[in-house]
Amino acid sequence: MRKIRWVGVYFDPHHDHQTGNFFIVSPSGTLRDGVIFTTILGAVKLTGKTASKTSIGILSAVTAPEYATIEESITEPATGLERTQRREHLIEPLANYFVGRIQQDVLRGNSRVGVLTTAVNREDAESAYLGAMDWDLRLGKSAHQFKGNMAVSRSGSEDRDSGYLAHVRYDKTSGWLTGSVGFSISSLGFNPNDLGFIDRANNFSPWLWMRFRKEQPWWIFRQLALLIGSVESWNLSHKWGLQEYKRACPAKVV
Repeated sequence: MRKIRWVGVYFDPHHDHQTGNFFIVSPSGTLRDGVIFTTILGAVKLTGKTASKTSIGILSAVTAPEYATIEESITEPATGLERTQRREHLIEPLANYFVGRIQQDVLRGNSRVGVLTTAVNREDAESAYLGAMDWDLRLGKSAHQFKGNMAVSRSGSEDRDSGYLAHVRYDKTSGWLTGSVGFSISSLGFNPNDLGFIDRANNFSPWLWMRFRKEQPWWIFRQLALLIGSVESWNLSHKWGLQEYKRACPAKVV
């Protein structure tokens, strides 16, 4: 399956992410023992490609609940004596992680379109869902390229948070005139959760650049090239240079 560069949708954290969905709130307590990464109880991965050039991938994993040992100092009301007690505190619930991917070769196999979905379901905790589509269309011996991806996310149960993300671009890669035009946009509520990451939210960044190139001698020049362009960035409140950053988990690219 061809690997397309997603913008903050799915990175591979090898399922065993860092714990900490349930925070420890105890002013008199001390963390004595606790795991850093979750334990994988089971995982399955299925991939394949049909005769009609449809690629399919499914990845699912279940992680165990994790606990930390908290040591607290307690003062007896009757005697005023202080004693120490230990208790187990749930820091990561039982969870299931799911990724589904379908990708279809089009235009004689030179281009591709696809869809992606991710889901994180936690026991007695907030869940998160994401749906996305992507495309990579190439025409004229790849001289004209139109590519991008779009995604929507929803997380939470009572206070639901939803958002969107898009990255769209057109590139001309050959001839005396080359260039690129496109934009990236992500709302403040977009959150790929534990199956992805996003460096920048609440942001809109359009760009345009063109390059004029003449390789044959002309006047006093052996070669001539001129590059012009513009890249802008502001948040969705139309404030220049003000951007908010999010990161769900450290991961490496699939």
